[in-house]
Order: sequence, then structure tokens, then C-alpha cells
Amino acid sequence: MDRTTATNFPTRYFYDTTTGGFYDPLACLAQPGYGFDGFQATPCPKGEYNDAIGEDANKCSVCPIDGTTTYSEGSQSAADCKYVLPGWQFPNAADPAASLSKCDYGFFSPIDREIRANNASVCPAGQGIAEGGSSCQLCPSSFYGDEARTAGNFTCERCPAGSNNYRFRFQSGPSSTSDNLFTSAVVTKPGASSVGQCSVEFGQAEDGNWKLTSSGSNVAGNSADLDACVASCRAKPECQFLNYDYPGDVATRCQLRVSTARTIGTTLLAYKVVPNSNLLAASMGSGLFSWWVDDAAQEVGIYVNTIATSSMADCVSTCTLKSECAAVRMDGYSSAAKTITSCTLLKGAVTMTETVRTLVRTRIDNDISITAGPVTAPLP
Repeated sequence: MDRTTATNFPTRYFYDTTTGGFYDPLACLAQPGYGFDGFQATPCPKGEYNDAIGEDANKCSVCPIDGTTTYSEGSQSAADCKYVLPGWQFPNAADPAASLSKCDYGFFSPIDREIRANNASVCPAGQGIAEGGSSCQLCPSSFYGDEARTAGNFTCERCPAGSNNYRFRFQSGPSSTSDNLFTSAVVTKPGASSVGQCSVEFGQAEDGNWKLTSSGSNVAGNSADLDACVASCRAKPECQFLNYDYPGDVATRCQLRVSTARTIGTTLLAYKVVPNSNLLAASMGSGLFSWWVDDAAQEVGIYVNTIATSSMADCVSTCTLKSECAAVRMDGYSSAAKTITSCTLLKGAVTMTETVRTLVRTRIDNDISITAGPVTAPLP
């Protein structure tokens, strides 16, 4: 402490007014950003600060608001506590501090993020400024606006593509030695805020010779090759998945499963979305589903079992935790209440001699999303 203050409060600051000296190690004060234990000073740990003022000048103080932390160790002010801890959120971007709270059930936040309102220093999560643009807009499909971006970052990042994560194998016949690798394009729903929301555009629920049956509502696509068949499905908004028969008749080897009703009806078909092939080995789904209204849904897949539930989230949660489940049929769908009367689990088949390959499409134009709800334990 400065000698004038120490003279006025000699006991507090261990100051001898006669000799004009300090006589105890506790007279040593921490500099801002440090804590002192009487023997040594160390930087305040992350999540604490010390402004070196007042009675507790030697102590590091914990950030005063629950859920907040500092960027690094050695913080000198409570104002440095402007980052939200993992597991916390601030959903009201206009007034983030007022909405600071723990993540809702079924959601997570894995990293520290700066707490700030929407302003010119950065675009909100899921948004970016297009080339030649001047304002933040929703990132288009195949891009994402990183929720952890730094100040001054206005870009929408492109989803990674062309890696082994998006490849699926299929041997076209019992004597074939070719894996017929298919590398999918990568898509997101507009407004995606992390790379984890990047999903394959067309994928298999199981790697290898996997097929999902469709006994009707099929139309012929471009049979020139698999890529042409995929392009045919992409061009039809009502196309749910495609079946491609490698040795089949050239005129009919590409068959597209199309929805009989896109926006009205009481039966839904929801298919597992495959973010990347790394999840296949985990014997589970991503928790995300693409869905179509389809009153001929009974034509699709192999029956697994039916569960009695009115919850769409519980229905897809059951499918998510069953490795064999590729889709669900939800009957008695109410678009107003978002409820159903029953849930039927469906699967495909993996057969080494199978020559028909199925690729399921990830739909990105839904007005609502179906995601897995809370499930406490894997189901048998």
C-alpha cells in the first residue's frame, strides 16, 4: 500500500510508523488480476477476477452472475465476466444478459460464448452477410453461421464435403468386388448455427447392401447412373428416397418413392437423418428426422413394432435408440395439436446378395422439425 494510506491504517497494512517499513508478508498486496495467499501471488483462474480494490484486495472473486466466466485467467474486473459457460444459453439476442439460463432439456452448448446483443460487430448465430450484401441474413442450405464466431466475423461457413464421413458402400451383387462408394452432398436447414447441423443430402441408415422397400407410389427417375437417379429425386420436392437397381433394366432401374400428399393428411413418414457415416458404427441415429405427410405410408419399410403414444417426440426417440429402425409411421396426425394416435417403427434390410440400393433424402424445406425427445435409457 502507499505509505500515506498505510500511515493512516498501520495495523491493516502491517506498517510500522516509527521505522517507516512494512513488517509482515501479509503487507504484500496482489496486483490487479492476481490473488495473494500470504506467500505468493498467482493469476486469478478462469472464471474469477481481482480489481485489487477494497477489503478483499488480495482475493480473486468468482464471477458474480451464475453461468458466466472470463475469457482466460488473470482477469482484473467483473466486466471481464462476459462469456457464458458451457451448458448455458442466452436465447433473447436483443437482451442477452436478461435471458441467461441453463440450456433447455434436449439442448446443449459445448463451448464458452461471448454474451452480447445483436450489433454490428458480429452476425447472430445462423446468419451471415452474403457477398455484396450489407446486412445479416439467414445462412443458406449447406452453410452455417457459427454460434462461437469471433467479433468481426460476418461469414456463413460452408459445411465440409467430400470426406470419408459422407461416403456409403454398396456391393452391386454377390460376385462384385466393387464397393460402389457414394459420396453425398452436404445440406443444412437455412439458419444452421454449427457444423454439427450439417447432414448428408442422401444417405443410408446402414452401411452396405441396405434396401428400404416401397410397394407403391413409385415413379421412374433418370436411370443413366446412380448420380443421375439422385438428381432426379433432388428435382422432385415430393421425393422421399430412391431405389437404384445396379443390374436392373436400364429403363426402370431408378425408382423414386414420392409422397402422395405433401401438406395435408393424417399420416406422417419420418426418416432418420444421417449427419455422417461415423454415427453408423454407434448403432443409433442423430435424433433428427425428415418427414413427409403421406397417406400411403403403409407401403414403406418392414414392420418392427407399434408403440402407443400421442407424442411425436417420443415416437422418434424410440426409433433413434433402435439401431434397426430407419423410419417411423405416425398415424392420426393432428397438424394443429402436433399429436398422433400411434407410432409404427419401420426398418430396411441388409442382404449381401441385394442389388437394389436405397438412399434416403434429408428434407430441408419443412416448416417444423421433428427431433428426438427425452429418453432416459436405450430401449430393447
